[in-house]
Amino acid sequence: MSNSLITYAICLCVVTGAVMSGGYISGGVLVAKWFPKRKGIVMGYTTMGHNLASAFYVPMIAFLVNTLGLQKGVMVPGVLVMILGFIGLLMVRNTPQERNMYPDNVTKEVYQAEYFVGHDDDQMGGWTTKKLLLEREVWLTAITTGIYQLVTVGVMTQLVVRNMQLGFTQVQAITIMTFLAAIGVVGSWLFGILDDKYGTKPTMIVFGLWYMAALFFNVLEMKYSIYISVFMIGMAIGGSANFTTSLPAAVFGRHGFEKVNSVIFPIQGIVTSLNFLLSGISIALTGSLRGAYVVFIVLLAFNLLLITRLNEHKFNKDFNTDNTENELDKNIEKKSALGT
Repeated sequence: MSNSLITYAICLCVVTGAVMSGGYISGGVLVAKWFPKRKGIVMGYTTMGHNLASAFYVPMIAFLVNTLGLQKGVMVPGVLVMILGFIGLLMVRNTPQERNMYPDNVTKEVYQAEYFVGHDDDQMGGWTTKKLLLEREVWLTAITTGIYQLVTVGVMTQLVVRNMQLGFTQVQAITIMTFLAAIGVVGSWLFGILDDKYGTKPTMIVFGLWYMAALFFNVLEMKYSIYISVFMIGMAIGGSANFTTSLPAAVFGRHGFEKVNSVIFPIQGIVTSLNFLLSGISIALTGSLRGAYVVFIVLLAFNLLLITRLNEHKFNKDFNTDNTENELDKNIEKKSALGT
């Protein structure tokens, strides 16, 4: 309802920041708490919404604005989100234990045998902001996932222009954009399956190689290679967002994930936002988006080197069986000392 550009800009920043915080930080915590070992496929399902939004949100807003006007048109999705939030408030719980369930929907026997069943004295898992910022795995996790998002945002924001450079009409370029979003739904699911089956780190390596090949086919600028790249880029765009939660959850686990994600996510966001600067410099130096895509390929190769340095389950108590046994022994000793 703003009547000035400044008010509109301020409100836009507040809304965007709140949506990003709620969608990524809070949503990521829910995934980590409920599905600590199945987070790959769960993220595959949840990030399908990114692609569906790319395919349908813009046409929906255009229809509503043309039909109802600007103010009423943008209010409709706002009201729908509020309704969705109210439903979530009624139905969603922070942890499976609040629903008398166990993480990953496993049985009590499996949970006790294969998960960390001790209790942390500190709800934040012993983490502080300072400790996290001094931990190498925090930076590796945030930067590697951030680079994948950087490349994806860089590709998506310039994709229509790039396709027009390759000879497509504007209508064709926009249609390809919608087609990519549809392919991305499959990509989200597929990379989620791979994550679930083989682990997050190996899947990120495969993903990086796939993305490099997709962009390589694009910079060849041959007719057959362009169509191959369209399919491969669509799959990559779908899988990119999976890792923003899946990798931190793999490395740090569900214990104290609220604190961990609150530090990692802003770093991811800063790295992602560098795509505009990187794309601008690349285009200025080379004169076309083709040069930017070459830079993205080099950046992805560098990212693969960083990923190989990751310790996938370094702080994840659910994957550290020795830690689980030690914690159980400590609890037994405490009870014995208290005479219980």
